[in-house]
Amino acid sequence: MISKQNFGRYGREIGSAAVDLLPPAIVAAAAIAAVLVLGAQVWTEAGCGLVIVATLGFALWNRVEHRQRRSRRLLFAAAPAIVALAVLVSLQMLVQRPADHDLASARTTVAQTASDGATSILSYKPETVDQDLAAAKTRLTGDFLDTYGKLADTVVGPTAKEKRVTMQATPTGSAVESVSRDQATVIVYIDQITTVAGNPSPSQSQNALRVGLAKVDGRWLINRFEPLF
Repeated sequence: MISKQNFGRYGREIGSAAVDLLPPAIVAAAAIAAVLVLGAQVWTEAGCGLVIVATLGFALWNRVEHRQRRSRRLLFAAAPAIVALAVLVSLQMLVQRPADHDLASARTTVAQTASDGATSILSYKPETVDQDLAAAKTRLTGDFLDTYGKLADTVVGPTAKEKRVTMQATPTGSAVESVSRDQATVIVYIDQITTVAGNPSPSQSQNALRVGLAKVDGRWLINRFEPLF
């Protein structure tokens, strides 16, 4: 049986060990919480893992080898860990999170811009075709602007006026393939209705387009327009 004296000694040993492990346990819990709350990026996980291992390792070494000075040494041990964790959290909050927010915002912007641009390019009426095509051109840039401009002026506009062609495009969905600071690619799905004067039955079609965009003077413009089917 364990005597009261031994039981008391064991209790004090357990209490002393708990005191030794409390500061690194707090640091470890904070590191885990940071990963869960801020997001599980690989570098965040790795950094927090190092903090946890370092603090718990030092606590064990301190417990075995330097019990008499544990309070002071644990303070010194916890301070670098806490500073390291604070740096990681600060980097996450000040650098990574704004970058993630900007990327998410850019994805939403390019998806909407591509859908609106595709609708403008593929929609016109014979009564307003010149204005419709001119408005579409303001959404374009680069070689595609030149190509579309020539096609609009020499083929699309004159044909729409002569044959009374009405084109109405409606976007049904979009998916961002890629996006960076100044380049993006979006897949846009379009329902299109074509009406020709004298033909009572409009033609309906569904199209998928790969729309490339470039950021010019702070504005996303279409520089590529590829039908996928």
